[in-house]
Amino acid sequence: MRGRRDEGGAERPEYDGMGLGLFIAKTLLERTGAKLSFFNAADPFLTEDERPVRSGAVVELTWPRSVIDAGILGALGDNQPIS
Repeated sequence: MRGRRDEGGAERPEYDGMGLGLFIAKTLLERTGAKLSFFNAADPFLTEDERPVRSGAVVELTWPRSVIDAGILGALGDNQPIS
């Protein structure tokens, strides 16, 4: 994720256009009941000199147990006979 567009994309051409993919993935995950949280991986308590040049991001996904619990019948229920 990025907050602003790079000038011309020359510095990070490998990331050009990734916003739509992130939006699609987030939308599909939320439709399954997931909650997404995005965090900056850099430690906010480090000084500018101590911070690594690249630190990336952290994405946390959580689902309510009721959404993912298979229940007593199993994940998909009984197999149906093929005739």
